[in-house]
Amino acid sequence: MIVRYFARFREAAGKEKEVIEIGPHSTVSRAMETIRMMHPWLAKEQNVLIAVNATYAKPDDRISDSDELAIFPAVSGG
Repeated sequence: MIVRYFARFREAAGKEKEVIEIGPHSTVSRAMETIRMMHPWLAKEQNVLIAVNATYAKPDDRISDSDELAIFPAVSGG
C-alpha cells in the first residue's frame, strides 16, 4: 500500500510517500497502527485526517494493498 504524507506530516516523516505491507482483510485502523510504529511522532498527533483513494476514511473501513492511504493534519481556521 502506498502511504502519502501531507503538510507538516511530510516534514516529520522526511518523505512524501512510502510503501507499507498490510495483511489481508485489513482496516484503516490496523494500517495506522503499523504506520505509528514506524513513525512514533504520529502517535502523539490528535487531529489526523485519513483518506483512502482520495475519499475520507473511517477507522473500520476495509483496505487492501492496492489502495492509497493519505495522512494529513486536520486544518482549523477562523
